[in-house]
Amino acid sequence: MFTICIFIFIFLLSFSTMFDYNLIIEPLKFGNIRDPKFISVLASLNYSFPENQFIEFLKKYNTYLVIILVLAGHLFTLLKKTDLLYSIIFIYIILLTTYKVGHPQFYITLLVISSYLLTLNDKYLIIFKILMPLIILLSLISLGYSLTSGYDLMRNSNTNLWINVRENIGYIFFITNLYVLFRMLLISKNFRKTDNIIEC
Repeated sequence: MFTICIFIFIFLLSFSTMFDYNLIIEPLKFGNIRDPKFISVLASLNYSFPENQFIEFLKKYNTYLVIILVLAGHLFTLLKKTDLLYSIIFIYIILLTTYKVGHPQFYITLLVISSYLLTLNDKYLIIFKILMPLIILLSLISLGYSLTSGYDLMRNSNTNLWINVRENIGYIFFITNLYVLFRMLLISKNFRKTDNIIEC
């Protein structure tokens, strides 16, 4: 995984040198100016504590926080010498947990990986089971999203149900993601690179 990261870094550096160095930092700038969305914990915090200075600080510097925590997660996988599949899932969940633009479609990659886990040996089924609460939660939210035209029907509703869902779902996703991360940490010793033969 380290080799892959180095290759990507060298490729991006070479590409930006030949064309424009802003190509590397432009995605970071774009991500930084976006507002918190839907299933992000920052979106829910923004509803609960509007114009709170600490929340504004977290929103403003979210990109840097994400980069630091993703790098910390990557360092953890290197030190623990975990296999590639475990490392990808672990780091990706860190990204999903911390990034302020919480669109449900960002979880599609995780769902694809989860389905792939079912084709592997029994050792990887534990990761699938750990991801299951997140998969179920995402399925329910996607169903609610489609049934309510993106929860926009809440404006014409006589109940606060959909308003409450929209404003507080970020907390539920955040807690669920933390639970998944904690469980992943506990099983890291079972996925050392010495075992890194993914058998079907």
